[in-house]
Amino acid sequence: MNESHPLPVEFYLYSQWGSLEAVRERLVFTTHTPEEAGNPRSDSGLLDRMGFSNYLPLTDVQRITGIKEDEFKWALAALRLAGRANAVSKRHRQVCAPMWQNYTDLWPLVCITHAQHPLFWGDPLLDDAAAKNDAAALAARKKTAKQGLFDEVVKPGDLYDPNAFRLVWARRFAGYKRADLLLSDPARFERLLTTPCNSFGLANPIRLIMPVSARSTGWFMWPGSTLTARCWSATKSSSRNG
Repeated sequence: MNESHPLPVEFYLYSQWGSLEAVRERLVFTTHTPEEAGNPRSDSGLLDRMGFSNYLPLTDVQRITGIKEDEFKWALAALRLAGRANAVSKRHRQVCAPMWQNYTDLWPLVCITHAQHPLFWGDPLLDDAAAKNDAAALAARKKTAKQGLFDEVVKPGDLYDPNAFRLVWARRFAGYKRADLLLSDPARFERLLTTPCNSFGLANPIRLIMPVSARSTGWFMWPGSTLTARCWSATKSSSRNG
C-alpha cells in the first residue's frame, strides 16, 4: 500500500480471509508523510455508514485496528494491519519514529530509499555530459529538455528568458507541505528574486514558478488559498520583472 489512501483493501482482505495474520502476510505499507497533519483522519461513524471498511461491523474494525476513538486515523490503521512498514529513506525513518512512538502494536519501520529508473527517467545526453564534466553541454541539454515545461506554463505576453534560473514548486499548496518556508527569511527571498545569480554565472535573478490554485479547506491543511496568496503577494511585491 502506497500511503493510507487504499486502506479499504485491508478490510476487504480481512473480510475474505477472516484473519488479521492472513492480511498481514499480504500487505506492505509505505509511508511518505513526515508530518502528522499530512495523514488523513475521519469520523469513524461516517466511515462506517459509507461502507469504508467493506461493511465490517464497527466493533470489528475497532478491534483489529485498536482505534476506538471517534476520530479514525488512517495511517495508524495501515501500520497496524500491514505485515511490513517502510519509510522512504533513512532520514525519513528518523523523522517518522517520534511521530509514532506513543502508539502500540506497530511494526517497526524499515527504510527503503526510493530511486528513479534510469531507462524511464534518465537522459543519456545529460549522463554523457556529466561523465565528461562538460558544463556547456550539460547546460545546453538542460535548456532544451525543460523547453517543454515552458511551452506548457508560459502564456502569450509572459516574460520568458531561457537563460534565467528557475525554482519550480511542483507540489500541491497544502499547508503541511510548507511552501511558506520560502518566506521564512523575507529579505533573502527578496534578494533571490531581484539580484542576479552571479554564483551560477547568470545575469538574471531567480524566477519562481508555482501553482496559483489550491483546495481552500480540508483536514490536511490550513487554507491552501491563503498560502497561495501569501507566496504570490510576496513575489509580486518584489521589484523583479517576471
